[in-house]
Amino acid sequence: MVFNLIPVISQFPLTTLVPEWFYLFSGLIYFAVAAISFFISYFSFRLFNVTSSKSHSVLSLSFLLIGIAFGMLSFVSLYTYQNSAALNPNIFNLNENTYNIYYIFALAAYILLTMINLPKKKSEFFVFVPLWFISSPGFLATAILFLFYISARSVMNFFKVKTEDAFLVMFAFLMITLFHIFLLLMPFGIELYLAAHAFLIVGFLSLLAMLIRVTRK
Repeated sequence: MVFNLIPVISQFPLTTLVPEWFYLFSGLIYFAVAAISFFISYFSFRLFNVTSSKSHSVLSLSFLLIGIAFGMLSFVSLYTYQNSAALNPNIFNLNENTYNIYYIFALAAYILLTMINLPKKKSEFFVFVPLWFISSPGFLATAILFLFYISARSVMNFFKVKTEDAFLVMFAFLMITLFHIFLLLMPFGIELYLAAHAFLIVGFLSLLAMLIRVTRK
């Protein structure tokens, strides 16, 4: 079966052509990630009801935003795959607008996750988000900065407590960080796009596994 080559929408300033099945692949992965995100949000909210911890409520809100964002990406990716033969400009506009919303929702979630990972004695948190983040390279670079901090905190926590739950959290955020790094490097090889999505779903599953373990204790 022959597949058409179509652009990756809103990914990079230079047009990157990929087989149309990449949109099917992305759509299915993003659907799975959205579902996992909603489960993470649900189990985090359950923990909040038990512990009344603000960090659990923020974690729940963060992954609710991420779930909505990836749910929208799943819809637009599958829609693009179904209508790729037509190459209708409206499809490209839909991708453009959906990715912009995803950038905003995802970055808001990463800011919230950064806030709950700040040292306990830090009472104030100021962040400046430049307007250039409304582009794929800008968003990825900004997201990597936040995720690098979150990952570093999770690594330090793991080596401090050395529990399986801490390892799952550390592993999850390291995988999510690699997802963004590999997307940023995608122009150097399309295989990096596939690897990035593998890191993404593995990372989310790791975090979900941790929350399920904690809620069953």
